[in-house]
Amino acid sequence: MKDLWKSGKIVSPKKKIRICSVCGKEFVRKDVRNHRKTCSDKCAKYTKDNCWKINPHPRGMLGKKHSKKVSKSLGERSKKMWADKNHKVNSKEFREMMSDNSLNNVKNGLVFNDKTYSRSKRGWYKKGKKKYYMRSGWELNYACYLDFLIKQKEIKRWEYEPDTFWFDKIRRGVRSYLPDFKVFNNNGSIEYHEVKGWMDAKSKTKLKRMAKYYPEVKMILIDEKPYKAIMKYKKLYGANY
Repeated sequence: MKDLWKSGKIVSPKKKIRICSVCGKEFVRKDVRNHRKTCSDKCAKYTKDNCWKINPHPRGMLGKKHSKKVSKSLGERSKKMWADKNHKVNSKEFREMMSDNSLNNVKNGLVFNDKTYSRSKRGWYKKGKKKYYMRSGWELNYACYLDFLIKQKEIKRWEYEPDTFWFDKIRRGVRSYLPDFKVFNNNGSIEYHEVKGWMDAKSKTKLKRMAKYYPEVKMILIDEKPYKAIMKYKKLYGANY
């Protein structure tokens, strides 16, 4: 296997095909945003056990640590760099370049645009043959509620995070938005539902830009008040997250 070590690069983002970084075999990722670089758990374990043997540390720092003096010097140098308004890292061009790189990585499936909060409950939600990894208990409970609406024939179906909306005119900051649920109504119309227990500044910006650049898309915000109203009858939905 050592001789077959490869880069784990993406062959085709649209077809979700990646080359295994251990055996060189092509495999299809289940999610285009998935980070996985190996085709199987066996190859993944091989990577974990032999990574540094195959790819030695480029600067020979394996097993070593910076001294307190060096760590302090690096920290002071970094603070000084960011405090300098004339430094290139604080320039508009540099910020835009970093933002462009980040956006391209997300679009090509190289980076997972995660929305995880550290104190949120997370888990898998199974829906028939499909299963979705949801990053909060509120989302898991809301999925139960939507399934209840399907049984009551109030909606046709729903999907979890299928569409990303890009703000191409924005050069820095929030440049895309991935709503939680795509809901298909009986009359053929489509809605996007965003379940938000805590509205931070970034989330507000996403919703504002969504309304500005995609006014034709119907967005429904499920914040604390409507969520609590729905959860009053959680026994009907089987919501217990």
